[in-house]
Amino acid sequence: MTSNMDVYTFDATTTGPQNRTLIARVPSAQAPYIHGFGVTPNYIILPLNHMMNTPNMLHPTLMGTIVGHWNGIRIVDKDNTVHSFDTAEPFFHAHTVNSFENETGVTLDVGAFPSSPFQKSGQMDIAMFMNKNDRDANPVRNVIRRLHFHFSGPLAGETTSEDFDQVANSSSDFFRVHPDYVGMPYCVYYATQWWADGENCASMAILKHDVCKGVKTF
Repeated sequence: MTSNMDVYTFDATTTGPQNRTLIARVPSAQAPYIHGFGVTPNYIILPLNHMMNTPNMLHPTLMGTIVGHWNGIRIVDKDNTVHSFDTAEPFFHAHTVNSFENETGVTLDVGAFPSSPFQKSGQMDIAMFMNKNDRDANPVRNVIRRLHFHFSGPLAGETTSEDFDQVANSSSDFFRVHPDYVGMPYCVYYATQWWADGENCASMAILKHDVCKGVKTF
């Protein structure tokens, strides 16, 4: 069975109900869970890599309800047309870094995990997090991946990608860019980094990464 994921915009207000404008309906065979997505002046980038099971009385918690499920990437353009990009290497994510457009398409920078970051692990489970061995051995770590979705040129319809260099075995999240550059070409992002020494999860740092110069400051 195929259902639709509705994409809306919201007008924030403190005086009454929020006005919602339907932009597009994205077909999906499952109920997708999207924790973070990209927005540029002309595109909305929706990585479909999780699905949401329905909590019930036998399983009333969210742990185990949000599960990894790769279904490619959908991009909604300014004309509300939905484009499918299914050639990217599967990944799972919680947060995006930023997104922007160039002459051949649109780019998404994202914290890409090899498996779902919402699974039970040393980051998500309190008992495991309090155990140093479990915490340090947690394999659920990401890389910062740049995905470019080609709308024109010889690679039109394809996805190309590269992973930014980082401290071996580290992981980072909670990304921030300057508000003036959200959805625009940019150079610098900030992030919280774990395993900053490559061994201990609690070895933490605030990362400043200039992706244009390839320079990282901690």
